[in-house]
Amino acid sequence: MTLRTAMVWGVRVSAALGIAGSLAIMGVSRFSTAQEHQHFKITSGSMVPTIDVGEVITVRTAQSPRVGDVITFLHDGKTVTHRVSYSWNAISPDGTRHTVYKTKGDANKFEDSWAVLDRDVIGTVTPTSPLVMLAVELSEHPLILALLFIPFLLSIMMNELRNSWNIVTGRNDDEECPERESNPQGVATRGV
Repeated sequence: MTLRTAMVWGVRVSAALGIAGSLAIMGVSRFSTAQEHQHFKITSGSMVPTIDVGEVITVRTAQSPRVGDVITFLHDGKTVTHRVSYSWNAISPDGTRHTVYKTKGDANKFEDSWAVLDRDVIGTVTPTSPLVMLAVELSEHPLILALLFIPFLLSIMMNELRNSWNIVTGRNDDEECPERESNPQGVATRGV
């Protein structure tokens, strides 16, 4: 095997791995949206030791929270993830029924000073798939993303260089051997 052949196959294999890795990351994110899940990265320590800072959580949007569940909700335009301490039903002045939740971070000494209406709840935290955690970790590192795409770009560049070289040298891999047409057995005699 020549060095050129080894390089061509190396680039092809790495390009295939890069494409497969990219498709895997896209597939995990597509799967999570199709399953009514959202993913969030925790930025504060209010839920330590249950959920660490930097951990990726999966929030099931179609599940109604119960006391003891960890929920993610909107408060003052930001997402917050805390545990439900207790809940009650209430009727707003316009006659709409709501479930109201009182929450507390596991690391906090006191309950939150606000109450959370059911319309502000994004969902209940569920276990996160290791594939999702891996995909998130990979997608946050520019070097890894580059390593997924560089082989693909190299394979395109090498193919174009080979085609350009063939044009410059006058070789055409697609051209038929002229002796083949006059040879009824289909045996090429060029170079023999």
